[in-house]
Amino acid sequence: MGVKVGLLVAILALVYAYKLKTQEYKTLESKVLLLEYENSTLHSNIDRQNRAIKALKTSKVAEPTAIEVIKKIEVKDEKCEAKLRAYELLFDSSF
Repeated sequence: MGVKVGLLVAILALVYAYKLKTQEYKTLESKVLLLEYENSTLHSNIDRQNRAIKALKTSKVAEPTAIEVIKKIEVKDEKCEAKLRAYELLFDSSF
């Protein structure tokens, strides 16, 4: 009778351990599914971000013509009137 009780206790312990491991397996399986979903979401966000960055890349733009006008200004003397006339010519030609 003592052996039967020992076997019964061992079987009950195994059944209990099996149930615990089964529950742990289900929990881990649901965590894996959640992580796979989050991973795919992150990948799609990264792809979208990379496309946006690629669209924002700029190409070299030619210099505006206003810079050329500025390079052509010649001030013959350092008097205020001469500088004022040069700036007036600059602003008149830019509008």
